Amino acid sequence: MTTVENKPKRSLSIRALLEILVLLVTAGYAIYSMHSLNQANIENTQKVEQLIVSLNERVDQFIASDDEVYNRYIKNLRKSLDSLSEDERELVMSVYDVRQKTGE
Repeated sequence: MTTVENKPKRSLSIRALLEILVLLVTAGYAIYSMHSLNQANIENTQKVEQLIVSLNERVDQFIASDDEVYNRYIKNLRKSLDSLSEDERELVMSVYDVRQKTGE
């Protein structure tokens, strides 16, 4: 008489394979969506940054073109600097120095 060995089945059912496939597809879609949204946010940030730079240039041109506005701007700038603490003023001036050196 031959004995039959009971070996555990190691194969997955079709249902389990489908569940794994659905999980992988869902995870892939979520990663793709996050990447797409991140790219869109980066593009929007760059557009906003360009707009701000353009507006700053226009404001600078406007201030420089009118002596009265320029004098008022300098006066307000000095008031603002005077209202800062020594550490804050030092920080602002260091940022200004870096921007002057880099040409921004």
